[in-house]
Amino acid sequence: ELVGFFKNEVKPLYSGKNYSIEIIAKPNLKLNVWLDKDAFKDVIENLIENAKSHGFVDDDRMYRIVFELAKLKDDDFEENTSTKFAQIVYKNDGKPFPKNFSFEDYKQFSNKAGRTQGTGIGGYIINKMIELHDGRFN
Repeated sequence: ELVGFFKNEVKPLYSGKNYSIEIIAKPNLKLNVWLDKDAFKDVIENLIENAKSHGFVDDDRMYRIVFELAKLKDDDFEENTSTKFAQIVYKNDGKPFPKNFSFEDYKQFSNKAGRTQGTGIGGYIINKMIELHDGRFN
């Protein structure tokens, strides 16, 4: 169950000294999904680590990470299907991508930018793991 996973595992496990994690979901929302829990944890950890390493650059500031969880209806998608989808909206209030670095760049293998350059594979891994679960990273 996705809401419980975020509230009981993500929030306590990944909260940090200069940032908080907020989970937003409608009361009593249950999102039962089939996924590889370890791979999904890697996606969440990668999102948080990228924010800490590249976005949370001011040690004197308190930052926020927000995960908004919702259930999507069939008509939220182009194709007509009986499958229900979970939506996870991730936000943080850290430093944004550099102007010359797009979200599409972030999802590509080995693309790096800015003074806090990493390996360039974080966004690529996140995108591939979400695709493997028939999801969309946008």
